[in-house]
Amino acid sequence: MVAFNLDEVMKACVEMVVVDELPFSFVEKQGFRHFCHVAVPIFKVLCRKTLVKHFLTLYDKTKKKLKTDLAHYRVCLTTDTWTSVQNFNYMVLTAHLIDDKWEMHKRIINFCTISNHSGNSIGLLIESYLLQWGISKALTITVENAAANKCSIEFVRSKIYKREKPQSILEGQYMHLRCTTHICNLIVGSGLKRLNRAVLAIRNGVKYVRSSLARLDSFKACVEQEQIPCIGLVVMDVPTRWNSTFLMLEAALKFKAAFARMEEQPDSNFSAYFKKPEEEYDEEGNLVPSKTKRPRVGSPSEEEWDKVEVFVQFLRVFYEITLRVSASNRPTIHTTFHDVLSIESKISKLFIKPEIAIGSDIEKVLSDMAANMRSKFIKYYGGFRDLNPLVFMGLILDPRFKLRHVTHLLTNEGFELEDVQNKTRELRNVLMSLDEEYAPKEAPAKKRGQTEVESSSSQSTVTSTGSRGRQSYINDWRKVVSELDEAMVSHEVDKYL
Repeated sequence: MVAFNLDEVMKACVEMVVVDELPFSFVEKQGFRHFCHVAVPIFKVLCRKTLVKHFLTLYDKTKKKLKTDLAHYRVCLTTDTWTSVQNFNYMVLTAHLIDDKWEMHKRIINFCTISNHSGNSIGLLIESYLLQWGISKALTITVENAAANKCSIEFVRSKIYKREKPQSILEGQYMHLRCTTHICNLIVGSGLKRLNRAVLAIRNGVKYVRSSLARLDSFKACVEQEQIPCIGLVVMDVPTRWNSTFLMLEAALKFKAAFARMEEQPDSNFSAYFKKPEEEYDEEGNLVPSKTKRPRVGSPSEEEWDKVEVFVQFLRVFYEITLRVSASNRPTIHTTFHDVLSIESKISKLFIKPEIAIGSDIEKVLSDMAANMRSKFIKYYGGFRDLNPLVFMGLILDPRFKLRHVTHLLTNEGFELEDVQNKTRELRNVLMSLDEEYAPKEAPAKKRGQTEVESSSSQSTVTSTGSRGRQSYINDWRKVVSELDEAMVSHEVDKYL
């Protein structure tokens, strides 16, 4: 039998409130007190004020331990700012680290209001919290692509290197990392604008079906009559979240014939529904009274269904990339370069070749959409020579690929041999610098030099295969690796490569 320990019970009670996000008043609820009286009669249930005191004690103890960990490990940071519906500006700062057991951790170290979204204000707040938490070994800060964020990181970097003993990794020169998810949102958003009417027509159709039980039953009857072998039904989206719009369109396409049958039925109110005023939403996605009194867009035409069908296939790549890079319990940097290539490849595929173009409206829409998306892609990613070298490091440190794979991909993308060699040399130098940064000080790295690996890596070429996803890059690389022999070299990094 385990002995009763009041301190452990108190701690467990506080942790319950924190983990389950319960109000402090929960411990004063009649049901909880009755449960404790029956389960542990010896435990005198504490009041909310006592709970708060124990909570603050545990908070201070946990924060002290976390501060020690953050000072000991190298960390990567992410930050974001936004404005609430009450016009309050907020900022969050999150630290990511890998401990001695090779386990990843994510810790929110700051959530507070901020006066404005200027670069100096963001930079000052980041610097103050880095000092408060004793963080000196910051590798990267991942931010959205606003100009203010770039200024804030430059501000933080300049402040760190004015100190007597700066400790940031590689002098902070690769600290700025762009958020892949945010770039995906911007690219997809620019494409959705061109399909706004088609998306709105299908959204209104789905809204009609989901607005009442009687309409849903009528829709199910149409599905049965059309003999559509699908599990599940149509789903509503959040208009301000493109990934939920993708899921709505993907589901609606399966029931295209059922929507057409509903419109054909004489006793259906489906057609009349679209003669009513269109609903309008504010920037936060909240329903607001219509000012224009325009009739609802729809019902979806055959041409609009065709446009959406093409776009859904295109959106799938972005949806999968967003799911992959949004993981918080496993590393994702090693997939980023493949994801960037996949995005560019999908955008290029939207352009219709002149020799096969027939001049249809769908082709024009897709070409305009591709042009808008490509401009966004170039704006935020530019050429591959402009990408942060640490994006490549994740791929290089993946033992399936290493540096030769990056060289192979750049060559395959049509870069000049000299540019590929320069990029290979640059990435190898960054890797050597990281090795010297992380290696024990009593065992300095050997002198770097030109190796057979570097010279051979810049000459592997493979024919491009058009629009491709990440898996195709992996399969292609396996074929190349099987045909090449590893060179024996002296430096530990070169042995790995």
